Amino acid sequence: MLAVSCKNIFKTYGKGSSQVQALRGVNLEVNTGELLLIMGPSGSGKTTLISVIASILTQDSGSCLVFGQNLNAMPNEEKTAYRGKHIGFVFQTFNLVPMLTSAENVAIPLLLNGVPKGEAEKKAAEFLTSLGLQEKTNTSPQELSGGQQQRVAIARGCIHQPNLIVCDEPTAYLDHATGAKVMEILKATALEQDRAIIVVTHDTRIIDFADRVVHMEDGQIV
Repeated sequence: MLAVSCKNIFKTYGKGSSQVQALRGVNLEVNTGELLLIMGPSGSGKTTLISVIASILTQDSGSCLVFGQNLNAMPNEEKTAYRGKHIGFVFQTFNLVPMLTSAENVAIPLLLNGVPKGEAEKKAAEFLTSLGLQEKTNTSPQELSGGQQQRVAIARGCIHQPNLIVCDEPTAYLDHATGAKVMEILKATALEQDRAIIVVTHDTRIIDFADRVVHMEDGQIV
């Protein structure tokens, strides 16, 4: 089974003279067991595409199946539940909850899936330790550097072992060594035969971690 199958995806923002066509007939297949990089200039539609795939956005037309499921055809409650269990999203802007510690932020997906609080936070702390943040588990996001916040966001996206992880510039704030370590951990902990990872990036240093690279320009895969 394909992890992702996008067919003829269109997405437009705005109306009238301010209208912007972000996606223009995108076709994309992602295999299970694959780490796919999507590269391209700013404004080419990369983030819009992965937001459609993760069902954060709804396309205007075309179809997008995730492990055979049409998420945007589901009732909102069912879609939210599916996404919470099967999809991890690492946001470029981190989206960490400021009043929670690093471990509490990372534990959120586990708590949403019914894991007891103590167990969830223990697993979160262990994952943060694997990312070199063992001394930051009880620290709030405001006290972390951009690179540390990035690693917390990555841990939160991976902690519940989702079938699909979608990452928007996951190494943007990291030095080369830390970025390489994060990609190694992504591949080692999150990539199995029944899973897939999609990474949007400008970072040419991580190309070697990809099984395949696709390029986008002007809302299309080229």
